Amino acid sequence: MLPLVRTPFAMTMALLGLTLPRYLSGAAPGAVLWASGPLVAGYLLRRRVEGVIGPLEGGLDAVGLGLGALLALVAIALLLRARRHARQAAMSD
Repeated sequence: MLPLVRTPFAMTMALLGLTLPRYLSGAAPGAVLWASGPLVAGYLLRRRVEGVIGPLEGGLDAVGLGLGALLALVAIALLLRARRHARQAAMSD
């Protein structure tokens, strides 16, 4: 799910004109939290892996794909909006 979420997010931030240092100041802590969540959960639940993972299988894939599709649609909408505003600004000059 990581590429499906982070890639459209990065494209959206680029479209919004966010500078690299400002993007990294939010993306780096987010990446650490994103990576540490499953690591901590795995450590805490190491003795009960089968009992915890079994009921969740299948449902998480659909959630990840849904979130990825939603973020991609938001990125596309922002791109189209930026192009429309640029076109309008060019016509008014």
